[in-house]
Amino acid sequence: MRELNLFRLHDSNDPIGGWILAYGKNLHIIVESILNQLYTKYKRHELDELFVSRLGVSNITSQRFRRKGRKSYPLVFLDELMGVWKDTFNKSNNEVFAKKEETIENIEFLRVNRPNSISIKAVKRLNETLCKIAGAHAADGTLYGSLIRITDEDKQAVEAFKIWVEEVFKVKLTDVVPVKNSSEWGLYFQIKIISRYLRKFFDFPSGTKTYSVTEPRIIRNSNVEFRKAFAVGILTFEAGIGIKPQIEFCVSSKKLRDSVCEILNKHNIKIKFMKRKSSGYWRFWTGILTKNEATKWLEFFEPQTEKWYKLRDIIYGYRGKIASIIDVFYVFNKIYPLRSSSKVSLSDVFQITLEQKEVYRYQLVNLLKEVNSLNSFGGKWAHSVSHYLNILKSANIISVENRKFGSKKSFGSIVRQVYRFNSDLSTWKVPFRPSLENEVKYLK
Repeated sequence: MRELNLFRLHDSNDPIGGWILAYGKNLHIIVESILNQLYTKYKRHELDELFVSRLGVSNITSQRFRRKGRKSYPLVFLDELMGVWKDTFNKSNNEVFAKKEETIENIEFLRVNRPNSISIKAVKRLNETLCKIAGAHAADGTLYGSLIRITDEDKQAVEAFKIWVEEVFKVKLTDVVPVKNSSEWGLYFQIKIISRYLRKFFDFPSGTKTYSVTEPRIIRNSNVEFRKAFAVGILTFEAGIGIKPQIEFCVSSKKLRDSVCEILNKHNIKIKFMKRKSSGYWRFWTGILTKNEATKWLEFFEPQTEKWYKLRDIIYGYRGKIASIIDVFYVFNKIYPLRSSSKVSLSDVFQITLEQKEVYRYQLVNLLKEVNSLNSFGGKWAHSVSHYLNILKSANIISVENRKFGSKKSFGSIVRQVYRFNSDLSTWKVPFRPSLENEVKYLK
């Protein structure tokens, strides 16, 4: 049984000029076969009167629909044609269903009945890429009538979404563009038929869906690979991997969070989640990822997107070599940008270790306070700084040494961690990203 009944794409509120047309090189054979049967029961003008009544079209329009050799027909006309055929010859529901299946099988392209309207491929069955599109839209997409919009800080994720849509529907979309007054990238396109797929088959509403969005029934009731693809779409856009080797996920919809958790559990992925809302969100997260755990997670992110690369960094370590310290700063700022919730950045920590050559942790915190004019900084030891230091250590820019600093009053010695700067630039390794190759010079 076909999952996607293309006849559902028609909306009764559509004006004739907005009807969706179906194209197929052999579609006319099926239509003319049905019409020839009906001609044995009706005169042509009588049949036109039926279509005028059922479709609300003019007599001339009905004649055009019946014209021999047509290559396209409105979906609603095909549907009504089979309704007349059923009523006239007392066809069973199974016979009508089979005829609709045959008709859909011969539909190759769809377009709106307007001048200059583009044609898209008629997608008749659920597939993994379509499920990824649905997942991405559930995460960060917005639907306003026929306008589809998706944004994300990772340009490569938005580019991936564009490729998915172009691949599935055989269309050419506009370029991904920066979002004004934002650090995000966006893709905007207005294709009525694709918006209908999102609404009719995946139950996405037009307008706000933040709190109500969930896994579409058609995907939830499908196989495990389609559900996994849906999760890939969501996680590629909604999950977070920052300075910690850890994945975090938070959304406003509990149903969506729970669906993703269920899919991950089916693949033996370890997660922790809150049973209650936290700051208005439903969350789950991982512990610090091991290489093996990161390898499992890699399957849940679209290749060549930033989160996918961060997982590979956990698995294989940093693999980029750069000859310029300025370029190192640039790469770090791109991969680990300063967040609004952070008081310091990786670049701050890097700059201090570069200048001091050797610094112990409390000294480092005091210097960071001075650089950023901070009165307080998370107590004696800000937790985020340790993650920045781990990044610099992984990059072989610093080494860590435990050193004695005198005796304790009670017993033993005071031991502090000292971070030593490695001045041999040729031994440094930084995150490699193909998207940065035109901006910085990676060494071969």
